[in-house]
Amino acid sequence: MRSLFVLLAAWTVTVQPAAFAYQAAADTGAVVVTHPANPALVLTTSDDIRVYTLDERSAQLKERRTSIHPGPNEALDTQPLEEVPDRSRLLAAYLDSLLDCGAGVQQATMERWIRQQTASSDQTARRLGDLVLLPLKHGMVIVAKQAGNHAVVLRRKTGSRLAGSPCGAANRFYRVSPDRQRLALVSENVRAIDFTVSTDAITWDQKGSGAMAVQVYDLGVSDKPLLSAGGDEEPLDVYLPDDGNWRLLSARNGTNWFNPLNWVAVIGGHAERRSDVFLKTYDASGMVLAVDKIAAGIGVVQARFVATAPVPQQER
Repeated sequence: MRSLFVLLAAWTVTVQPAAFAYQAAADTGAVVVTHPANPALVLTTSDDIRVYTLDERSAQLKERRTSIHPGPNEALDTQPLEEVPDRSRLLAAYLDSLLDCGAGVQQATMERWIRQQTASSDQTARRLGDLVLLPLKHGMVIVAKQAGNHAVVLRRKTGSRLAGSPCGAANRFYRVSPDRQRLALVSENVRAIDFTVSTDAITWDQKGSGAMAVQVYDLGVSDKPLLSAGGDEEPLDVYLPDDGNWRLLSARNGTNWFNPLNWVAVIGGHAERRSDVFLKTYDASGMVLAVDKIAAGIGVVQARFVATAPVPQQER
C-alpha cells in the first residue's frame, strides 16, 4: 500500500500553476517562479498529501488528501546550450568549473577528462544536448543539466564562476527570483572526486558528506552569499521573491526508533526514514525571522511551494 501512495504522489504532485514554472529532477530540479504575495505549500508524505496555506511567517494545514488535481505544466524559460552562439566557450567554462571542488582531484587527470569530453563533435554534441542556459542579471548565466542539477553560475564574458559559489558537482538544484537578480543554490559538501581511468575512457564519481547547504545571493549587491545555511537538515525547496523575505522548507531526517522492526532494518541499512519538516522565514539580509515546525515524524516524498492551493479530486 505504501508503494501505491508513493507512486500516486509522484504523479499527482506536479503542481505547477501558470504562476509558477517548475522542472523537477529526480531529487528536485531547477525552478524559475513568478511569486504571489503568499504561496501555498504541498507536502507529499508516504501516507497522504498535505496542503498548507501560508501567511507571512507560518503555515496552516488546510487539508489532507489522497490525491489532488495537478496544475498545468509550464516549461522553464531556459535555452538549450546547443542553440547559444557562444556555446563552445560556455561549455568549456562549465566543464572547468564542474569538478573543481573535490578534494584530492589530480589536475592533470581532470584536464585529461575535460579534453575527453570535447574530443569529438559527437561527444561535444551530447554534452551540449544535455545542458541548458538561463540568463541572469548583471551579465551572469546559469549552465545546468536539463533537470536543473549540476548547475554552475558563470560570468558570461569571462567564463569565471561566481565567487564563493559551489562547483557543479556539488549543486543539487537552484531557485531564481522572477527578476533573476536573486539566486539560491542548494548543494552537498563534496569530500572527494574519484576518477576511474581505463584505456578508452575516464569516468568520475563523487563522495559527499551528506551535509546540505543553501546559499542565497543578490547579484546586484556582491559576489558573496547573503546566507550560507547548512547543518543537519535537508533543504527541500526555496521560495525566493524579487525582494523582501524569503523562505526555506527543510527536513531533519532520522529513523523511527519506536518501530521495533527498524532496529533490525537499521543494521542492514534499510530503516524507515522519518523526518521533521520546518518552514523558516528569513529577511533580505539572511537573518532568521521565524521557524515553524509544520510536520513531525513523517516519510517525506516531495515538498513544493505552489502559487495557490491545488484543487482536490472528488472522492469516490
